Amino acid sequence: MLIQQVVAFLLAGALMSGSSAGVAIQDVSQDHWSYPYVSYMVEHDVMYTTKTGNFLGQVQINRGDFVLSLWRAAGSPAGAVPNFTDVRPEDPCYQAVGWAVEQGISQGTSETTFSPAAFLDREQAFTFLWRALPVFGVEQREGLSGGLADFQDVDSVSGWALAAIGDLYARGIVSGTGDGLLAPHQLVTRGETATLLYKTLDLAGKVEGADTPTVSTAVPEDEWAWFDDAVFVGDSVSLKLTGYVTKTRQSDPDYLGKAQFLTAGSLGSGNALWEVSDESVHPLYQGTKMRLEDSIQACGAKKLYILLGMNDVGLYGVDGSAANMETLLKLIKEKTPDLQIFVQSATPIHKGNEKKVLNNANLRLYNEKLKEMCDRNGYYYVDIASVLSDGEGYLPDAYCSDASGMGMHFTDEACRIWVDYLKEDAAARQNGWRQGPRKGDRMKKKVRSVLLLALAVVMAVGVAGCGGGTKAANMDVAEVMEAMLEKAPIEGGIELTQDDMLNFYGIQSEDVEAFAANLAADGITAKEIVLVKAKDEDSAKTVESKLQSRLDARRNEFNNYLPDQYAIVEKSEVKRDGVYVRLIISPQQDELVELYNSYLTG
Repeated sequence: MLIQQVVAFLLAGALMSGSSAGVAIQDVSQDHWSYPYVSYMVEHDVMYTTKTGNFLGQVQINRGDFVLSLWRAAGSPAGAVPNFTDVRPEDPCYQAVGWAVEQGISQGTSETTFSPAAFLDREQAFTFLWRALPVFGVEQREGLSGGLADFQDVDSVSGWALAAIGDLYARGIVSGTGDGLLAPHQLVTRGETATLLYKTLDLAGKVEGADTPTVSTAVPEDEWAWFDDAVFVGDSVSLKLTGYVTKTRQSDPDYLGKAQFLTAGSLGSGNALWEVSDESVHPLYQGTKMRLEDSIQACGAKKLYILLGMNDVGLYGVDGSAANMETLLKLIKEKTPDLQIFVQSATPIHKGNEKKVLNNANLRLYNEKLKEMCDRNGYYYVDIASVLSDGEGYLPDAYCSDASGMGMHFTDEACRIWVDYLKEDAAARQNGWRQGPRKGDRMKKKVRSVLLLALAVVMAVGVAGCGGGTKAANMDVAEVMEAMLEKAPIEGGIELTQDDMLNFYGIQSEDVEAFAANLAADGITAKEIVLVKAKDEDSAKTVESKLQSRLDARRNEFNNYLPDQYAIVEKSEVKRDGVYVRLIISPQQDELVELYNSYLTG
């Protein structure tokens, strides 16, 4: 199968080749944070939906489709004729590639190839976008990569991408993925592309008109619900947040859900370890002073958001403060084992208010220690400092309520920014876009995965053999799919049409006689069933290869952030029997395979 044929199909098959502005977007809720960006791109013919109205925001985008979307955002200008062997005149991206080369956005992957089917990672996409800024009337800026210093993986950014990412980050067009990561080599999705393009157009002043979507500040009830079982622990910085939320709830009772607060001025991880006394610093819970681990247990919290450090670093130094925090969290976890712990980064100090030890440099070192501690213990790191710092790493004037004094406490605006970030972070975690348990849980997961893989191999050999040689009955894959979904329902699943299916998996229609496919739409659930009847056994081998690539990609997607779902994917397999090929990803894998085999041999 020629790669240009695959590219042409991927770009023009399931995604509509014409306007989809009148098609309702089926798979992105209007309450979802990405909806304004996605809807704008669709409404203005920059990006398209499938014929059934699915945007497929979590699908990774390839080079050809990214350049095509960028070109459309620029108004589909005329460009040079591309001189690549893998880009043909009938390909949807043909003009866009020629334009991109002419504008210096990309020169291809070699002198003769553009590789339109290859996926882009974040640093590649950001660089393409940055190089295109002059097209939108925006001047490129250099020398801003220093603003990336707080990202723990900044050293993994390629040298050629630093200027681009530094500039776009400073402008607010790009951001990290959470947990203090830039993730420069993570693949870019269609949803992320829509967001990047919208922000670029907005920067250029080209997002205007009555039909322009705006990002709503209203939070759907289900997003606030994340915080219903949360408790916030902190010092006077968090005490300000307590007051701000309490006040806001007078007009918006649902604000930050039913989150509780255990905050006290001068609280630190060090004095939180003291025994309770009249002189000790411990927050009151329902009027009673208790140790933190006891208060957290008493309030019934399932999530802990903790922010401590300002009162520690000056007393115990960076290392001592981090050690105290680790000890404190261990005690809390022992008391409430099922508690999810979210460690918020220490926030910066206003310019001119730094002390000899308590200064921004040491607070950044302290935050690095917190990240490492989260890695070791399976906690979550929440980098609120990233949105509460100016370009030089200080607390901005507009966010500081005591600029002429201590220089560390917040205004209402800073609290609003803080809560907005927590809301976005929570939404991302619920949708699988943030990394889940950190390295502390990864080793357990990997050991489990190895065992599961070994089990899968044994089962594959003992039950199915090598595949490809079985003479199957004339099986109706649609009928089998119906039976499978009755036995193992996929809640909120998407039933793919043929066009959707083929584009989604990169399988050519000429290779397929019949198929059925259904998969979870939430992006965080490992449930997916694909059944294909190929035209012949050679075509079946091609389909098998494509589905194996899909399975490998799903393993990578779930690895490192959803261990329970990863275990499900890890034990899954692609199996070919004559002209039939199946991929089953389900917690009921064994039952579904048995059911499938009953139809196969019946």
